[in-house]
Amino acid sequence: MYKLPPTVEDKLKRFQPPVDAKDFEKLCVDVFEYVLKSRKIRILNKTHARISAYGTSGDKQYGIDVRDPATQAVAQCKKHEEVTTAKLKKELDKLRGYDKEVSHYFFMIKQPDVKLSLSNWIEKQNVEAQADRDDSTPDPCLPSVALPELHILGWEEIRSYIGLSTFLLWKWQVAVPVGKNFHLEGLDVQELDYEVGRFKKRIDPKEIPPTLEAVHAIESLLSTVDVEGLKWIGKTPLVHIDVIRGVEKFIEALRETYKTVGTYHEAITKIDKRDLVVVEEGYQLLNDLARQKARIAAFPYLRKIFADCKDLLRYLNDWRAFEWEPEYIKDEREEEHEVPGETFRRYNFENQNPRWGSAYTDPDEITALTKVIVKNIRAISAYQ
Repeated sequence: MYKLPPTVEDKLKRFQPPVDAKDFEKLCVDVFEYVLKSRKIRILNKTHARISAYGTSGDKQYGIDVRDPATQAVAQCKKHEEVTTAKLKKELDKLRGYDKEVSHYFFMIKQPDVKLSLSNWIEKQNVEAQADRDDSTPDPCLPSVALPELHILGWEEIRSYIGLSTFLLWKWQVAVPVGKNFHLEGLDVQELDYEVGRFKKRIDPKEIPPTLEAVHAIESLLSTVDVEGLKWIGKTPLVHIDVIRGVEKFIEALRETYKTVGTYHEAITKIDKRDLVVVEEGYQLLNDLARQKARIAAFPYLRKIFADCKDLLRYLNDWRAFEWEPEYIKDEREEEHEVPGETFRRYNFENQNPRWGSAYTDPDEITALTKVIVKNIRAISAYQ
């Protein structure tokens, strides 16, 4: 393991397992990727280019909390204070009913050190499993045919894997981001990871109210949208350009957020490299993510408004659908002159078969869109 700064190393040594069983499982999911890499567990599934562990849901009845599809390795996270061979045997009995091939099975336990009795029992099981195999036994195979190779990790070893990753040190608050990327200062990486994970979901604020951070982002993002101006689109042929530009600014701001979220996995990969140039690139990406964090949190609440506003602009920015309303100016003799306008667009909401001028736009489709947009903006604005 590369050398950690003394303060970080000291804090890592004092870092204790999460009290909550679900949080302990999340930590195990995070470090499992590093466990497999450090133990050089080979990739078997060619459809997966890299090790990428994730928590399971439907597999829990088989004693599986974590699974990596690339290596077909799995893990069980044991948060119990005392782990015995009898408890581990019960987990293996569950595993035998699993209907997928398993290459390695890891027990990840909260106990600081693995007792000699547990290590000896694991070794004995591996010897017996190997005796059950012959040349015709596939590797890996179903647990009902032959058990996979077993491993057991105590908390001391699990904790050491956190030190292999700058990202995990940040996420589990063993270390904090520092440097010239000032948005990183005070960044809650675990919270950022959570917000990125739910970014593409549409969230009902009645079920999960937005955080104060998200509320402030929603307020600033929607500040460019003229709600009163939107209400009149489709009811009158003239639309002020500022109403359209305000919607465009809202969309562009969220497109920037969407683009930034797309760099998340690249960022957390780069900050764990040992090439300092690449690490610096990762810091810069993560700095941008930290800068956008409030808007990342806000996006799930604005997804519907965002999509509907894009649809609205497809109508309003179709060059065939409008003509600029002329403007009139007075010269020095107070005589009026018509000049090309840049303030109002005139749309054809009436004549379905025009011989010249603007193409017809269905006002019912426009007003239906604006009605939903205004309704949703008012609903989410109630949380401000």
